[in-house]
Formats: sequence, structure tokens, C-alpha cells
Amino acid sequence: MRKDQQQLRKDYALCMCLRKTYSKETASKIQEEDITRGVLIDISDLYVLYLKLDSLAQEASNRITPSVISDHEGKSFVLLNCLNFYRSKELDKFVKALMSEY
Repeated sequence: MRKDQQQLRKDYALCMCLRKTYSKETASKIQEEDITRGVLIDISDLYVLYLKLDSLAQEASNRITPSVISDHEGKSFVLLNCLNFYRSKELDKFVKALMSEY
């Protein structure tokens, strides 16, 4: 069960990275259609921890910059960068530390 909880918390962090990086309008539209965030809070018992994961996801989001290639028109690789965050040692260490605290 512990591994499952770790995975669910990483899944939540991925959702939040995406949510915090997309524009408010896009994030609102996604939230209207997708209940993943709330479900992950419920099933992974994140009621106390989610703000800590939100903060780390915000840090990851802040590191995402627009592409410098002119054909990309200043757009960012949001999904790719959030997936890299999801797979990162930084997130692994953070989630393991959270698991040892609670």
C-alpha cells in the first residue's frame, strides 16, 4: 500500500504541475471536465499534504519557459516538462520524505 500511496502522490503532483502551468482559462476548463485532482486527494489521503505538493509543483511550473524557436511562437513544452518533473529524482525524494513524516 505504501508504494501505491507514493505513486498516487506523484500523480497528484503531475496534475498540479499541469494545472499551475496552463493559463487560468485553460486550467479552469480542465477542472470543469476533469475530477482527477479531487479524487487523488481523496484516495491518497492528501488532506494535510496537498499544499506541500502544490508548492513543489508550483516550483516546477515556474521553471518552465517558452521555447526560443521562432516557429513555436513563444509556446512552452508544458506536458513534456511536467512529465520530466513527474519522473524526477526531486519529486521521488520529496514524496518519500512526505511519507516518512506522515
